[in-house]
Amino acid sequence: MNLKSRVAIVTGGTRGIGRAIAQALLRQEANVVIAARHDQEIAQAVDALKSAGLGQVAGTPCDVRKFSEVLLLMEFTQQRFGGLDILINNAGVGLFAPVAELTPEAWGQVIDTNLTGVYNTCHLAIPCMRRRSGGHIVNIGSLAGKNAFAGGAAYNASKFGLIGFSEALMLENRYYDIRVTCLMPGSVNTEFGGDSVGGAEKSWQLTPEDVAQSVIHVLSSDSRAMISQLEIRPAKPPKK
Repeated sequence: MNLKSRVAIVTGGTRGIGRAIAQALLRQEANVVIAARHDQEIAQAVDALKSAGLGQVAGTPCDVRKFSEVLLLMEFTQQRFGGLDILINNAGVGLFAPVAELTPEAWGQVIDTNLTGVYNTCHLAIPCMRRRSGGHIVNIGSLAGKNAFAGGAAYNASKFGLIGFSEALMLENRYYDIRVTCLMPGSVNTEFGGDSVGGAEKSWQLTPEDVAQSVIHVLSSDSRAMISQLEIRPAKPPKK
């Protein structure tokens, strides 16, 4: 796909991986809508991204857990740029605790954001893409979708589920020229899950830009090639 003038939505696009992806898309001269829950963060990110490339950027608040807000996001994108070609499902949350200590509220927040939120955006994006005779959906998963760990039951469940959801979505839409990719990074140096962005002690981790570069690679691949899953691992994690 030639990304110039293509229209993309990036959820969770104000910081971390999402912001890096938005910036990379703008450098490819795509038109980008970033979505997140907080107005102030969106305004700050849009101002910063406007100088990042030749594409156009806009932003609107959206809690992907709420179908009504996702509908408004799609309507905003349609009105601003006239359609939708690329959907980057990056919005996510990580809350970690043993199941016996994990509250129903925490469980719901993780599943509703990481899995139901992706359903919400895809359900509404697919008709838009079919009207434009194709598109590409990239779901940002995690290696935690293949490797469970103690204390990660909610997060693991959401990311294991995302892999299955993405594969079914791909099979349903491949003959509409809509490609679906589940991209699964390992440890990324961001503030996700309450982590702090580290310096030299975390230099082994992936950066948001590493993930963004992989997204551009996937989107730019020839239409005959279906990159349905892509794992991205730190090359040299600390030895155990």
